Amino acid sequence: MFYTKSSKVDRTTVTGASHLNNKVGPWWNDPGLRTLNFLIFIPLMSEYVQGYDASLINNFQQLAQWQNDFHHPTGSLLGFLSASYWVGNVIGVFFITPLSDRYGRRMAMFFGSIVAIIGTALCTGAVNAGMFIAGRLLLGIGGVVVGAIGPVLVAELAYPSQRATATALSNTQYSMGSIIAAWITFGTFRLSSTWAWRIPAVFQALPSVLQALGIFFLPESPRWLVSKGREEAALDVLAKYHANGDREDEVVQFEFQEIVGTIELEIAAKQTTWSSIWRTPGNKWRIFIMIWFGICKQWSGNGVVSYYLHTMLDDVGITTTIDQTLITATSQMFSFACSVGFAFLPGRVGRRPLLLWSMFLMWVVFTIITILTGVFTNTGSKPASYASVAFIYLYSGVHNLGWTGAMMLYVVEILPYTMRAKGISLFWLVTGLAGAFNTYVNPIGLAAFGYKFYYFYVAWIAVEFFVVFWQCPETMGTSLEDVALIIEGDKATISKANPVAEKPLQTLKPLLELQQLEFGSSEKGETPCDVLNLDNCFLIITEELVRQWTGYQSNGPVKDVTSVDIRCNVGASTKSASTIDVAAGSTLGFTAKSSITHPGPLQVYLAKVPAGQTAAAWDGSGDVWFKIFAEGPKFGTSLTWPPQGATTVDFKIPASVPSGEYLVRIESIALHSASSAGGAQFYISCGQINVTGGGSATLPAGVAFPGAYKATDPGLMLNIYYPVPTTYTLPGPVVWTG
Repeated sequence: MFYTKSSKVDRTTVTGASHLNNKVGPWWNDPGLRTLNFLIFIPLMSEYVQGYDASLINNFQQLAQWQNDFHHPTGSLLGFLSASYWVGNVIGVFFITPLSDRYGRRMAMFFGSIVAIIGTALCTGAVNAGMFIAGRLLLGIGGVVVGAIGPVLVAELAYPSQRATATALSNTQYSMGSIIAAWITFGTFRLSSTWAWRIPAVFQALPSVLQALGIFFLPESPRWLVSKGREEAALDVLAKYHANGDREDEVVQFEFQEIVGTIELEIAAKQTTWSSIWRTPGNKWRIFIMIWFGICKQWSGNGVVSYYLHTMLDDVGITTTIDQTLITATSQMFSFACSVGFAFLPGRVGRRPLLLWSMFLMWVVFTIITILTGVFTNTGSKPASYASVAFIYLYSGVHNLGWTGAMMLYVVEILPYTMRAKGISLFWLVTGLAGAFNTYVNPIGLAAFGYKFYYFYVAWIAVEFFVVFWQCPETMGTSLEDVALIIEGDKATISKANPVAEKPLQTLKPLLELQQLEFGSSEKGETPCDVLNLDNCFLIITEELVRQWTGYQSNGPVKDVTSVDIRCNVGASTKSASTIDVAAGSTLGFTAKSSITHPGPLQVYLAKVPAGQTAAAWDGSGDVWFKIFAEGPKFGTSLTWPPQGATTVDFKIPASVPSGEYLVRIESIALHSASSAGGAQFYISCGQINVTGGGSATLPAGVAFPGAYKATDPGLMLNIYYPVPTTYTLPGPVVWTG
């Protein structure tokens, strides 16, 4: 049913085709990366709330003041006081996708931070268990939104070669939160008032306050910007932070092309709905990993160590408050050091080895903890007691080896963009459910079975190991988009040439170039093909025939139909190019530097150069343009656009068109974001031809650019996805055939 550990492609082939780094020297010497990596600390704090909470509820149980204020909760009440945070997580996951996909990654994090601040206020001021639980519910809602989106934003912003380390580091703040909670509690436990626990409670809001303020200094995810039709803004972000403003940087262009092309293909393939997440074998595997890793995140013994270390220490005879709080604080410091150090390993040794070694060592260490606790329980052995504490420290280290950084990196990167928020939502839903169940059941199990309750985790960690062994292929060395090739091979929806399948997949930048496919005379020897004695020949005419516009390398679209740029693209109306002789009735065409990625129509206009002027000098102004070719959609359960995916399109020059010089205007209209006025995007090129052997037809009344279109024209403002249109009106005049 699911994929085995073997990837669907040769990973080294995929990594060899990915342009992930062209930097020389350390990143801190690069102004763009230095600024970006400093700003990335804002979403890196996302797991702080989770870690702080895990340590805090354990620390509270060690405080006599908290126990007195809440009447020494045990069993179900203690379980729900702990589990209420995870119940909030379950509720919060339903906010992740609509907030992050509709309003952006930054606004989703801002929402989560504000909710977490309100939850902290309730917990700090709680006068009864109900108020405390309500605050923890809000903390859970805000914490899961921030915790889910933070690593996603880090992965989508980070420089490609640094993505693995940056994303892995995002989970290290779990330990930092635990450290701060433990040491603050250690510093306040001697207070005789309720501030002994209220002071630690209030500091849970620290990262939320910093994130709520800092989020406005952070750039938005380029992938989210592209999904909203804001390609130029996305390119600006990539160029500013990855190449110090150089939009033509090799890595920036590689990223930009893959991001735009892949997201457009995913949208065109209807991979944006919830039903799409289990539509294909690859997505079913991804969903399985989200569910399984969500369970593993909570059911690997870490729930007992984090939330009920107090009980574990009681089981081995360490019962004083000072000893327990000191062990808690120092163990979290050890855990943090391990998590930070190990975060640099996924980009060097891979994700899969770390996941497996971590799981194996967790099983070994937890088994030893179980044995030593049993020895102490049955014999009262002090050496067994002290040794068990050492292995509790060691457990944190081996858990962090794979299931802090590498795990979070893996779940983020195996999800394609249109599925990422939904998949992460599912991951945190399962994590929340598993956490709520775990924190509710653990105190009941510990009370009923004592250390023998650990047997369950010894067995379960072994099961987790074998599932991960069989189901997790390596993903190291690929771009965020290219991971899909590892999962799905030649069935991957990705905007680049698939090096494994050896067949082209759709790519970006429909940079239009004229191409002469036929020539004016059919007499043998009069065409370059005949002179060169080549079979099946056509002559490709390069950029010399295209008026070069400003920023042509990045090929940004024109969106304003009232701008003169709608004529021949930005700054191209007054540019000149070579003029080619073309016989009336012959076929011309264009070739795209890559395929046409966006859905939408393709149209071709001619404009006759006024007497006394030349095509090279004329700007194409006035009511002079008439349409000679248009290709619209085909209708069915969805709209299909024949130009989409094409690399060449040919069209005939009407045989009756009078001789003379003309401008040729070719436009590909992208409608993927056209549901509101101004959403249509125009990819335009103009070329220059001299028609020979023409007819005597009267040319039709022309239109002007700008002036031919309005932003609200029915062919320019529509939702092409839902409800599926049954009719479509091409913008502009009707096609003139002569």
